[in-house]
Amino acid sequence: MRGGCLLALFALVQACASGAPAAEDQLAASEGDGGQIEGGTPSTNGPTGSDGPADSPGVSPAGPGDGPPGTGDGDGDDGSGGNPSMDASTSDEPMDAGAGDPDREPDAGGGEDACADGIKNGFETGNDCGGPDCGPCDDGEGCIDPEDCTSGVCGDGFLCAAPACDDGVKNAAESDVDCGGDGCDGCAPGGACADDGDCALGPCQDDNTCGCTPLTTADCGGSFCGSLDDLCGGQVDCDCQSPAVCHQDMCCTPETDASCGSDACGTHDDGCGGSYDCGGCGAGDSCQGGTCQCDVSQCTNDCGFLATRCCTSDGDCGCDGLLGGCN
Repeated sequence: MRGGCLLALFALVQACASGAPAAEDQLAASEGDGGQIEGGTPSTNGPTGSDGPADSPGVSPAGPGDGPPGTGDGDGDDGSGGNPSMDASTSDEPMDAGAGDPDREPDAGGGEDACADGIKNGFETGNDCGGPDCGPCDDGEGCIDPEDCTSGVCGDGFLCAAPACDDGVKNAAESDVDCGGDGCDGCAPGGACADDGDCALGPCQDDNTCGCTPLTTADCGGSFCGSLDDLCGGQVDCDCQSPAVCHQDMCCTPETDASCGSDACGTHDDGCGGSYDCGGCGAGDSCQGGTCQCDVSQCTNDCGFLATRCCTSDGDCGCDGLLGGCN
């Protein structure tokens, strides 16, 4: 036993004399900070190794006191330092593609069947309709924009309105905006059409626009006269057949002196913008209001002594005597 101790002491002296590191120092160098194992990868705290191959895995072999391979840091502690090659960014666990993304839009309503699930959800304005993802809504369903409605009209209370001939939208059976079809008036020239019934003033032309057929004298109807609008940008002249005359664009038959009667006199309105003359009155009469009436100043009868001229109740010239009364 004494000889063994002397032999070990001799070996130690030789090592010190030759400059070789002691075994204990070599072991510490392999485990301490900054140490390296030839062919391995530097620990997280030590300087970069120069002997290991470029593709050597970034895990130091387990040393005394270290944890399982790949978890220690080569410094002889409990391995809690970890290995940089095993950080969370290299984990094989899949990540949520939308987690933490502020630009991710919310689910619009539950997938492919969202517009047929019987529930108003997502961006729908009505039940399974409206919004950017579903088809337009029927009348009475909710809406925000006209595009949300089949009729194209989002009305009062944000409800889809039924088509009408004055809603400013081409809808229902209309051939153009608020005209044509079965329920609205015909369209003006130039409006869209499918057949002649869609047009107000002419046929539906080959280019599916309404034409215009101008009025002619045949359309005067015996009542209209003068220069009239032909409804297509031109004029048509309507004449009246005699004895009718044109008065205020209407044909009018005037009265004549045949309507004068026995007591008529002077001029009378013929009812068509003109007049007719019934002539003057006889002796003792003057024309008053279109009729001949007794006028004492025009009477020439002789009433004799102390009597004066007067007009009788019959409208004739008479005499007023001393006994009174005009006779």
